[in-house]
Amino acid sequence: MSQHDEHKWPHPYERPNQKWICGRSETGLPCRLGPDQRGACRTTAECAPVLDRKPGEEKGHYRCTRPAEYGGPCSEGPLPSGACGHSLPPCAPIRSWRYRRAIFTWWIVGLTTATLLFLLSGPLRFRFTNPGPVSFAHSQPRAGLKSDHKAGEENCAACHRSAGDGFSSWVSSAGGATPGLFHFAAFSGQPSFNSTSMDRACSECHRGHNFHHSAGIAENVSCVSCHTEHQGDTGLHLRSSSECSRCHGNSDYLRNHARATGSTLSGLVNSFSKDHPEFDVLASGARDTNTLRFNHALHLSPEIAGADGSQLQCSSCHQRDAAGAYHQPINFQRHCQSCHSLQFDSANPEMHLPHGDVKFVQAFLASLPEQYERFGREGRNITERRALAAFVESNMRRFQQAQLGGEDLRQKVFFNRDRTAAGARVSNLPASGAASFYGCAYCHETSGTTTAPVVIAPSVPARWLARGSFNHFSHQSISCESCHQVGQSRSTADILLPGVKSCAMCHNANSAPGESCVVCHDYHRKVAIP
Repeated sequence: MSQHDEHKWPHPYERPNQKWICGRSETGLPCRLGPDQRGACRTTAECAPVLDRKPGEEKGHYRCTRPAEYGGPCSEGPLPSGACGHSLPPCAPIRSWRYRRAIFTWWIVGLTTATLLFLLSGPLRFRFTNPGPVSFAHSQPRAGLKSDHKAGEENCAACHRSAGDGFSSWVSSAGGATPGLFHFAAFSGQPSFNSTSMDRACSECHRGHNFHHSAGIAENVSCVSCHTEHQGDTGLHLRSSSECSRCHGNSDYLRNHARATGSTLSGLVNSFSKDHPEFDVLASGARDTNTLRFNHALHLSPEIAGADGSQLQCSSCHQRDAAGAYHQPINFQRHCQSCHSLQFDSANPEMHLPHGDVKFVQAFLASLPEQYERFGREGRNITERRALAAFVESNMRRFQQAQLGGEDLRQKVFFNRDRTAAGARVSNLPASGAASFYGCAYCHETSGTTTAPVVIAPSVPARWLARGSFNHFSHQSISCESCHQVGQSRSTADILLPGVKSCAMCHNANSAPGESCVVCHDYHRKVAIP
């Protein structure tokens, strides 16, 4: 058989665990008998003599044969000695492809390990391990940590405590991490937001920034669960609701959180316009407990005019602060006194009762002669002593004739609420006739006696939605009445806030303002919840 025919022979099956195969040096074909465990080839001949003897014959004759998968009978017959004369190329052991791949793999593993050790232990280890640029604020030296680094230099140890140590410290830190390297269940299951060692580094500079501090949630959640560093200046601040819905839109997490902390959280929230719960202050049906008596509908009606004669508007009293986000607190002197000037003598409308302290009012009423004397001198420019005394006497006599002296006067000042009395008025508009005014009880809750009156000071909350931020400046193109239904409100107890449905008319997925959680929620801000 020719060498060409030998190439057509089918190759025998090679076991996957073999390290060696026996191949002919000329053809590269495996030999019939494979190597032993040491790689030595055992092939000595391919054709073996077989004796053919017909029945009745004494000797018979030999023929050379081999297995059919190796070509069957040999073309060369046996020698006179009976040995087959088919010549064989020598067999030499060669490595199997499996063994070659194993050697190649181990070489790669060794070179990779050596390269990593060199990079992690050399001067370039920080640049090699840095996954990306840090934010501008974190790229500067940490003054509180007494860093000697200059701006722009590597300062990894400010946050990564083991960064300044050797390679062994890195290995130790990695081995003690939670979840660990081989905690596969923790990686494949619900992500953990528990506080980590990195958060301790964060709190050294960012003091008082407990997670969800303003929302009253007791669980301390890791900073890095929401703030991702090494993405430049774009990773530290939330930009979408997906960060929030990882917890608030996950029923399993909310259930586990409630079980662990004993808290009660509202339902799943994935979208503000679709499933955000109603604001707590409205959902609870709470009422304003402020004792000040105020009627929005009356003040905004055409029947009531300001001191300048114009109709009152919301902005007449509610004025934005310097930042434009919220409104300044209501103040009597700034917002009310121009109309409610506390006049008590129509003949001398420039004289006003003091406001804000019962003791000041009592002292004023007890010293009316001295008050008229000073008013005559400063308000009427009466300097001659006799004329000034006559001015005081005439005014005091008028009070006595009107039965407004002593206890009667104190009764009217502190407790009068008679809105039907003839000539009764509130504003500082020109008046005629006897003195007429509403007492403190017109706007305030009062109690006690004329000798010991008690006026309850009003308590106006600075903010009702304490767990969410709001910017009035961003909404200045919208009229106040579009959100605050004040036209029909006649009671101070009414909490005139817009509900979720009102806000969702603009803040939804199909509108430009959008409905991102972080537009309203800043959970690091410390706000006193009323």
